[in-house]
Amino acid sequence: MGNDYMSHGEYQKAIDCYNEALQIDPYNRDAWFYAAKAYECLSDWDHERDYCDRVLEINSNDVDALLLRGTIFSVGFGDSHGAN
Repeated sequence: MGNDYMSHGEYQKAIDCYNEALQIDPYNRDAWFYAAKAYECLSDWDHERDYCDRVLEINSNDVDALLLRGTIFSVGFGDSHGAN
């Protein structure tokens, strides 16, 4: 359901769906990751970083999350050093 909301640009509704999924399974990598992407669409860099960091707590080698974290720091926070 969250992905459907994302595809229609309804990012807050998508986040709500992903958060519901996380209430059931707090280790759901996809729910954390796609919620982070939804926050990116809202330019909510702090929440995006927090959700992305949670993906990396689940799997520190998650390539998509590592790339997203670099984007968060370089684009969202203007910190090219934090992107490394």
